[in-house]
Amino acid sequence: MLGRDVLRALLADPAANAPEVNVALAEEGDLEALHKLVKCAGVTSDVLDAIGRRIEDEGAAVGTDPDAPPPDSREARRRRTSDGEDVDPELEALKADPVGVLDGLLVRHAHARASLLDAVALRHPNVPDYVLHAALHPNASPDAVTRAARWPSRSPLHDRPWLARLGPDAPTLETWAASDDPLLREAAARIAMGSLRRTLARDTSRRVRRACATGGIDDEVQRQLACDPCPDVRERAGRRAASEPAGDAWLLGAMKKGGVMADDAAGALVEAGTSLDAEGAALVGMVLPPEQVARVLGELDETSVSSDAGIGLAVGLARRAPEMEDGRLAEGHEEGVSELIEACVRVVARSKALPVSPVLTGKARLAAWLGEVVARGDLVDEDELAAAMVSGAVGAHGILLARWIGARAGRAPGLVKRLVGSLLAVARGTRAAVVPARFLSIAWDCADVGDDEMLALARAGAAPPLPGSRLARADSDAAVAAALEVDLDPLARSLQTLDQVVLSMRAPLAPSLRAALAVVPSDPRRSRMVVQSLPTWQGEPTGRRIHRLLKANAIALSAAGRAPSSSGPSIPPLWSSRDLPEGELAVGLVTGTLSAQDVADRVRKGRPPLTNGLMLGAAMDAAASKGKASLAPLVELCDEQARHDAALLAAAIIAGPGVRAKARPMQSAMAMVAAMAERVGAAPMACVVEALATLERRKPGTLEAATPGSPVARAVVGSAIARAYQSIG
Repeated sequence: MLGRDVLRALLADPAANAPEVNVALAEEGDLEALHKLVKCAGVTSDVLDAIGRRIEDEGAAVGTDPDAPPPDSREARRRRTSDGEDVDPELEALKADPVGVLDGLLVRHAHARASLLDAVALRHPNVPDYVLHAALHPNASPDAVTRAARWPSRSPLHDRPWLARLGPDAPTLETWAASDDPLLREAAARIAMGSLRRTLARDTSRRVRRACATGGIDDEVQRQLACDPCPDVRERAGRRAASEPAGDAWLLGAMKKGGVMADDAAGALVEAGTSLDAEGAALVGMVLPPEQVARVLGELDETSVSSDAGIGLAVGLARRAPEMEDGRLAEGHEEGVSELIEACVRVVARSKALPVSPVLTGKARLAAWLGEVVARGDLVDEDELAAAMVSGAVGAHGILLARWIGARAGRAPGLVKRLVGSLLAVARGTRAAVVPARFLSIAWDCADVGDDEMLALARAGAAPPLPGSRLARADSDAAVAAALEVDLDPLARSLQTLDQVVLSMRAPLAPSLRAALAVVPSDPRRSRMVVQSLPTWQGEPTGRRIHRLLKANAIALSAAGRAPSSSGPSIPPLWSSRDLPEGELAVGLVTGTLSAQDVADRVRKGRPPLTNGLMLGAAMDAAASKGKASLAPLVELCDEQARHDAALLAAAIIAGPGVRAKARPMQSAMAMVAAMAERVGAAPMACVVEALATLERRKPGTLEAATPGSPVARAVVGSAIARAYQSIG
């Protein structure tokens, strides 16, 4: 074993050592020795290969003593620095990520062999730094170059400038040109010259043809592409300008961003007007800035947004995902979805071409248009739909998601179950929260989805709100908070399954009020806990507040053991002997402390009057598992007084079909709304508006078929639609 002084001398200038000595140091040295060796430009390929083998065999523990104490935490290093100790940042970075640092030096070393470059790139297949430098290295293998050629762009409208720096051999170039992968054909088109480029100029992919028009092109290719059906290809061919060489750092930044937006191509699409093709319109919706999307939509509106280009634009908008960099919203995209939606709504609201109900507001019309297009199986396949949901695309947003899934599921049996499988597979592979909140309620209502799958979805967690959207910035708004609620029908599955799913939800998910109330009586101790807490709450009980209380006490109740058997909730009689506000009446109904007749009698006396009827309607839904007959007194009261009492009308509207012996058609509810609207006007009917909005959220499109009988009633329905779609964007 060499002494420390000898090792220090040998590592002071590794280039001066015999190659065999450096190989021995690489095979036996510690982490700092490996670092000094790989930083030396004069070491041989054998030394680098030895270091590569060490990394392959030892992984993150390369060059470290297994008996040595773990490296300092970031906080410990910060304290040492603040205390005046000399901390080498390069050495600290090496200790924090030995494989990343050593591989980063290996892939840039002039003496690295092709096999070593491939090994480094394969250890970091999703990190552009290693993929790019392995491909640009003079010793790069065809596989290394091909990996960089396959590195995707964010969209076909984004150029991949690193392609121009690749140097494939002739056989590799021929293989790329004949590939089924348009990314490889694009790479071949960008690099090839002569007959091969002329052949690729007839390719079916616009990105391949635009690559043929990039850089120096001959007259024949220029004439061929000048008549291309795609505006962006024609624009690029007309320029005939050779691209400027770019440095490694700039190319690396381009790879991290998913390519560089081709300004000339984007401008050509915006200026194309009615000659815009469907694929180009989809690209506009997917990636261009909001003001340009709105401009294209406005120009299409002069003819019809139902044209091929209009349909393509709708598909692009639905698939549009936030532009992210290093886990954050990309610079210049802070407004994100909100600005895009608002820009489109201003145009769609004026459209006379959309085949939708005149009672719809701007956001509702946009949602109806997008939902109708995405529901068509010939335009967007299921894999693209699942990818859009995972990426947080616009089409995965709450009520938009419900619209197109509801329409498409009727045409594609088993759709929801297949989407559940796709989302759970992604969640297991990434351990990330990828399930849109609205999809949980969609899956809950689908008989094809099993209880175990439902529980797994709830445990997977909700995907975060779209960056730049109202949900991401203003979750205190009641309508926005409602978009993050999971409205589970208590009668759709067993109460045991409902209980498990509700308690498995994690923030920002929360059950709706009817779902939260339905699980309260499953344990007498829960009932007592909720009843005792209610008088101390400021404001009305909500599903989110009850859920938070249940979650906070779930561990304590579990530790206390099985609840004693009891025929009732064991709630003190004094609680129900006083005048109860609506929230406590609702809890009393679901826990069985108060019967439906008791509640009906109290409501008739009006001490105190109902707040809004929404809590009572939710409680009727939650208590429906006890049987429709048990709720008959309340149903009769609502039907009797609905034309005179807005709160009871709201309760009658919001209570689901499970509370009635005979289903009531929507037009009957509209007649009651119209009668009350004529009597009191639209202003005092805020609770009715919210009840109608809840119906629309549960089943989008419900209010479109409504035919209010008067202008005031139409105003009420319009307000409800605006409320239901308020959180979009």
